[in-house]
Amino acid sequence: MLFGFGLLDILLLIFLAGFLISGLRKGFFVTLGGIVGFVAGGVATFFAIPVVSTWVTAPGWRLFWVVATAVVLILMGQAIGAAIGARVRLWLNLPALKSFDRLLGGVANVAVAAVVVSAVAFSAATMGLPLLSQQIASSRVIQSIRDLTPTPLDTAMAQARSLVMGQTIPELLEPFAPTTVEAAPARVPDSAGVEAAEASVVKITGTAFECGVNQTGSGFAAATDRVVTNAHVVSGIADPVVNTQDGRALPARVVHFDSVRDLAVLSVDGLDLAPVPVGESLSTGDTAVFMGFPAGGPFSVEPAVVQSLRTVSVQNIYGADPSPLQIYQIGAEVRQGNSGGPLLDPQGRLTGVVFAKAAGGLDVGYALGLDEVEPLVLDSPDLTETVSTGACSVD
Repeated sequence: MLFGFGLLDILLLIFLAGFLISGLRKGFFVTLGGIVGFVAGGVATFFAIPVVSTWVTAPGWRLFWVVATAVVLILMGQAIGAAIGARVRLWLNLPALKSFDRLLGGVANVAVAAVVVSAVAFSAATMGLPLLSQQIASSRVIQSIRDLTPTPLDTAMAQARSLVMGQTIPELLEPFAPTTVEAAPARVPDSAGVEAAEASVVKITGTAFECGVNQTGSGFAAATDRVVTNAHVVSGIADPVVNTQDGRALPARVVHFDSVRDLAVLSVDGLDLAPVPVGESLSTGDTAVFMGFPAGGPFSVEPAVVQSLRTVSVQNIYGADPSPLQIYQIGAEVRQGNSGGPLLDPQGRLTGVVFAKAAGGLDVGYALGLDEVEPLVLDSPDLTETVSTGACSVD
């Protein structure tokens, strides 16, 4: 550590300083060309990282090839773009604007470099490599850039990556209750309990090599060192990583895996989060709140309304062997990445676990009821043995 900066931070500061100097030296037009190429390389890297991480199954080589892919694609894109920009500058040579041209070039170069760093760091952090995730989480430079990145841009990057990678959330073919009971409230209830529960919700990432995909989902603290999530979030993942909202990335072990109820428990040493308190079942028309990380992006708290709570025959996470489960149908926009997040009452108490949405684009989601969830939450501190996560459940 040097002045509180780790090796990754020092390398990133050198990287950004290099782009500042390059932009000042080359001016705006050459920089603009380089920026376009740099962004193109960064976008290619953003989508290439999960593909490379699934192709390279040897843990010792995976990080090397991820870094090599990022360097080659970004430098190649920048070189091509800068060459085109140099041609444009020759056509538009304006001596009176030379100083302004250089200053604008430096500012633009650093700004775009920071955005690309944010995108690449986000993609790399979802690979489920504990060492890499921890380095990214502890980087002061990356966290500063992420803090300055507008939430809509973060959300757009997450949604684009999810779309390209084909990540999905389980769908039930059709609602089992009327969807017009009541519209979801426009705002989340203003409650100290809801606010307190937010810190106990975590993001879960990992790579299921059997299916060749990175998986992301949500979970919540059931005990100070236990996290409950959906089984399909961690299915086929050997080394899940739990990302807390205070910036930590912690390796986890799966100590319970139920493909029938779509529930899993993770043991996370050093998690030290307050467990979400357990409430009571809600009724039709009641207001609810669900939390999570849609598309693996920024943390989100959304309102919902209970449309029904009943026992329904539901297939397991592999689409077979239906079993009767207590299920909420909720009026809400549930998205990939919300899986495993808690469904709460207006006082911030646990009343279910989100696990699916309705097919056909309806704003209808589904959550496991307390009859399915509460016994596991209460037993979670006593679950200690690592268990298999089965086969991945990606279609």
